[in-house]
Amino acid sequence: MILHLLHVFLCAAAPDSTPTSAVDSSVKRSRLLHGDFSGSVITERYGSSAATGSLVLKSLAEFRKRKMVEGQQVEWYAITQLGYAALFDSVWIKQNDMLRLQFRSVKRNAKLTRTWSVMAGTQWMELRRVQGRAGYTGGFFNPLRVEAGTGIDLQFWKDSRLSIQPVTVSVQYMPKTLRRSGDGDRPFLETSRDVLICRYGMGLQISIDEEYASGRLVWRNQSRLFVNALSSTQVHAELMNRIAFRFLKVMQLRIETQLNYAPEQSLRLEYRQEVLLGVFYEQRR
Repeated sequence: MILHLLHVFLCAAAPDSTPTSAVDSSVKRSRLLHGDFSGSVITERYGSSAATGSLVLKSLAEFRKRKMVEGQQVEWYAITQLGYAALFDSVWIKQNDMLRLQFRSVKRNAKLTRTWSVMAGTQWMELRRVQGRAGYTGGFFNPLRVEAGTGIDLQFWKDSRLSIQPVTVSVQYMPKTLRRSGDGDRPFLETSRDVLICRYGMGLQISIDEEYASGRLVWRNQSRLFVNALSSTQVHAELMNRIAFRFLKVMQLRIETQLNYAPEQSLRLEYRQEVLLGVFYEQRR
């Protein structure tokens, strides 16, 4: 995790290699670099059992680059998070491991704003042990989900948008041990330990990046929804919402909410909400 955070700060400190003379005044560019390191202490007690405590440490890195040329905007976006929880007098357990890469192209005209995008979501390291499922549970870039779609883009507030993509293709690569028993999707390809599943449906994406009170209050949200049938087994949803209160220039108190619904693994909604205190670095150009 420490190496992950150091990489974030080294990337943020690197100067822009584009020569000043080569910048076209008709081209608008913007860039966001963000990195933070946060932690929280949790004390829990259930029924008559003794109280237990744990320490949670998380590092997060975020990068976004936009370029606007003659009414067409292209955007590169990446976000990654690593988190570990340590039970007092026990071992460290991986709690978060997420990497998302996305490319978007938006073209605006007088009547309609069209968009198309490609998104890939995966992880860096092997999964934590999954209860009741022995054997191989994934590793670097496995499981992997890739979604590509096209549709319309609706902008609201200052820097937030909703993308409605009625034409979306989803491709998922994952270990067999993570599949829910009774999952009816037929694999497109299958190996001795992994499966490749392809789906066609409709996608929705929400992106929120808003600041208030001169940047002291920040709200960021990255959410997506994929539907290919009106059934609880054919809906995939993911939400990551962050509200940060910043003070003393480098400190922040962050409220983080994550939701994940992946019916090929479980029909139960995964939910996590945390309050973390830590330091951050951010650069906007």
